[in-house]
Amino acid sequence: PSTETLLAYNNLFLIYYSQAPAIDSQDIDIALQQSELLIKVARLYGSITLVRPYINSALMLFGRDLYMAVMADPPRWIQLSMYLESAPIFQEAIIHIVANHPYWPWPTVKLDELYDPVFEIIEQK
Repeated sequence: PSTETLLAYNNLFLIYYSQAPAIDSQDIDIALQQSELLIKVARLYGSITLVRPYINSALMLFGRDLYMAVMADPPRWIQLSMYLESAPIFQEAIIHIVANHPYWPWPTVKLDELYDPVFEIIEQK
């Protein structure tokens, strides 16, 4: 396994013991990658509900930088927001996606890869 995967497992075990995971607090892009990998590992063990508050807290500490990152790649963030059940991230991402619809300039997530309810929201707007 890669170093990043091992870190994700380590973070999951930290959370199991009610300790904060080691999610980067300086670079939002690294924090996003770490959060996505932690979600992926947590899904394997049915632990999304345990990791959710820790990831939300770590990401919200970025403040304005978080919103700038969401603006740069809203589809990727909207996918993450669904797992985190994060209304602020979801709202920011959906605003940028709807404003650009039907134009889709983001290569990270294709339009047809979005969850059906999200796609329906986009189509309605």
